[in-house]
Amino acid sequence: MMKALIWWVGQSLMGLFCLGFLLLGIDLCRASFHLKEPYQFILTFFASNLIMLVSAALLAGLVVRIIGRVRGRHQTPPQPDPADTEQPDHRSAMGGIDPGR
Repeated sequence: MMKALIWWVGQSLMGLFCLGFLLLGIDLCRASFHLKEPYQFILTFFASNLIMLVSAALLAGLVVRIIGRVRGRHQTPPQPDPADTEQPDHRSAMGGIDPGR
């Protein structure tokens, strides 16, 4: 129960963090159009677009993770048992040379 609560609080904080940076990128993009120097405009415009792209991608991944958790698809895959796996014979692939030596 506590792990689930910590997970939801963490995802909520991450979502607010991403949303804040997305809004910062939008505001920076709007502000770049008021710059007088073309060089400053280009740098500010592309920097704001990069901020928006990264924060939107992280926010989209967060939403997919939350949807998967709500639908019950967020489960850890089963780990194979090392005792059940068959160990390959490496000597035949190396022409009879024992790789342990």
